Amino acid sequence: MQEKTYIDELIKTSLKLGKLGYCHGSSGNISIRTVSGIYVSASGSRLSELNEDSITLISPDGTVLSGRKPTKEVPFHIAIYESDPSCGAVIHLHTTYSGVVSCMGENFTAHLCRYMPYLTMKIGKIGFVPYYKPGSPELGRIMASMPECGAYILSNHGMVVKGKDIQIAADNVEELEYSLQISWLLRNEKSRLLSDEELGELV
Repeated sequence: MQEKTYIDELIKTSLKLGKLGYCHGSSGNISIRTVSGIYVSASGSRLSELNEDSITLISPDGTVLSGRKPTKEVPFHIAIYESDPSCGAVIHLHTTYSGVVSCMGENFTAHLCRYMPYLTMKIGKIGFVPYYKPGSPELGRIMASMPECGAYILSNHGMVVKGKDIQIAADNVEELEYSLQISWLLRNEKSRLLSDEELGELV
């Protein structure tokens, strides 16, 4: 795939996420790994209005190759790519339900996969990351220690979703946000949860 195509896909995906109401102001960031390096949204950019001027190219070690200063969250993008060779794109958002669930703690997050089968089928394991200040290198270190996870809930913060490519990552964002909404709406209801055996059939 040509580099211009990667940039176009990054922009197209960001605009789609904006239309879905997943991007608020200048929050969130997005990246895609290519043979030339990592294209990542620049610091202060609005994902719902992303354009070529708000995309930065960095090397795998974080050196800026072209463009503006990258998002302050770039350390965890780099850490995820280093720990998971199959990952081709990373999306970090402060969606409504990822924000809500992120404040509920690890025990709540542990049951997410038991509500709907598609979360396991599409994304797999969801990791929970304790709270650290946005931009902290600790966030990347912890996510990198769980490379088997297809997505992460960052405590009191939001979601980070991975994908083999940018389209899969965006689809996974939608699947995760839907699953988070279902889990939140059912939090006080007596609901049927998928058993270990049923979950095992999905893997």
